[in-house]
Amino acid sequence: MKLRFLILLMVLAILPPSAVSQQPTTPMSKDQIMSVVTAGIDNAELAKKIEERGIDFDLTDDYLQALRKAGAQDVVIQALRTVKPSPMSRDQLLLLVSGGVPSERAAALVKQRGLDFMPDEKLLESLRTAGADDALIAVVREAKPPEVQRHLARAAQCEQNRAWADAEKEYRAALTLVPGNAEFLQKAELAAKHQKPPQYKVFKTVDIDRRFSVSTIAITPDGRWLALGDSDGEEVWEVSTARKIPLPPPSYIPRSIAISPDGRWLARGIAGRQVVELVDLATGKLARTFHGDQSSAIGSLFFSPDGRGIFAGGDGTLAFLEIESGKEVYTLTAQTGAKADGYYGKWVMGVAFSPDGHWLASGSGNHTVTLWDRATLQQGRTLTAYKAVEGVAISPDGRWLATAGGTGGLWDLATGNAIRTLKPRTFNSPDRVTFTSDGDWLLLGRDNALSVWEVATGREMGDLAENVSSVDNFTLMEAGNPPDTLGFSVDGKWLAAADYTKVYIWQRQD
Repeated sequence: MKLRFLILLMVLAILPPSAVSQQPTTPMSKDQIMSVVTAGIDNAELAKKIEERGIDFDLTDDYLQALRKAGAQDVVIQALRTVKPSPMSRDQLLLLVSGGVPSERAAALVKQRGLDFMPDEKLLESLRTAGADDALIAVVREAKPPEVQRHLARAAQCEQNRAWADAEKEYRAALTLVPGNAEFLQKAELAAKHQKPPQYKVFKTVDIDRRFSVSTIAITPDGRWLALGDSDGEEVWEVSTARKIPLPPPSYIPRSIAISPDGRWLARGIAGRQVVELVDLATGKLARTFHGDQSSAIGSLFFSPDGRGIFAGGDGTLAFLEIESGKEVYTLTAQTGAKADGYYGKWVMGVAFSPDGHWLASGSGNHTVTLWDRATLQQGRTLTAYKAVEGVAISPDGRWLATAGGTGGLWDLATGNAIRTLKPRTFNSPDRVTFTSDGDWLLLGRDNALSVWEVATGREMGDLAENVSSVDNFTLMEAGNPPDTLGFSVDGKWLAAADYTKVYIWQRQD
């Protein structure tokens, strides 16, 4: 009887009456719970305390059987099964390792329970001295308190959605729990950097002499090569040296031009004909002439990402011209409705490629974007836009598709759902579009106008004058005499604007 009374006193110390305002917050141990069960204290009260305080041990079937034999009811067993073991303290971890628990087992416990502190190098060295192996040290180094883990998990989700403002908030919240943590501070600052619209600085000004104003500009992703086109012909310049590449005269007036990603080739589609001429820029000589089998003339040209071929857009068709063989390998014909703008017809005017090489997207005058499986050449989903689609782009992560024509548009590439319409404040009918290489920003352009959009939020962050403005950066715009034509590289790193006499080239500042 005396022994039972002593056990009851101990239990009362563990489970103070509800009238006592200061409740214990430390997790319950195996021995504490067994003592309460053995003393015959109310099982419902014990289950409540287990849920409130947690446990500091791993639950085993043997222990549950022992509790049942001691008189534990289902309410206690259920509470133990559902409660998560509390995070391990610094002392518990050190005792675990110094007590001879194998590093593999200790690592599993750390992964399961987490830590209630941020490990530092001093602790890691103590663990090594106590016998921890490199694998356990690596696990402990990555472990973080549960609340910190929750902030980091939410930050990672925000980063995936490119919601950088929310990601920064989560990292700042983690910093309040672990002040001065270099990792969290760096990530918060990086998230803040992602929120800043791209800024550009003049890289080069090239003097030109054109009889007609420039209608087409193409610049390679490395910023080395610049191609200009108008109704009088085309020119190619090496940007850094302002050297004009001599070109053979076209067989007829070029309607469209494209320059390969590596700057090796210039392709020109001959107006009113089914002909594409390929010029070797290293020699300045005509290297190939493609006589297409498609039923219409060439309206637009796009090099494949690997530079091995050219996609030639026609009236409802898209032909692939292989450079090595000099042959038209196949022609895609979109099965779309009869709807078409009178001016644009069904001409294919925009092409984009998914980063994984799976999808080819073609935009045309009949208000549609068609997705093609590049492996099977089968037509996939068709997206219907507001007006004729003059430009198409796919984000670097392959998640979004953007269109230009009438307005801008953003689409979910996986589902084909329209996410939002993008209407620039200062100009109408953008006809070209691209994502920046980080995927955070979308550029919509037309003639001398550029609009910058945040992809995650759909906010318009500024126009051309705001993003390239300064006395020495955009004198033509400030002088009230804007260039006639704007172009940019497919990754948004380079901008170029031209009129009759000059080309201004800007480089993104990162």
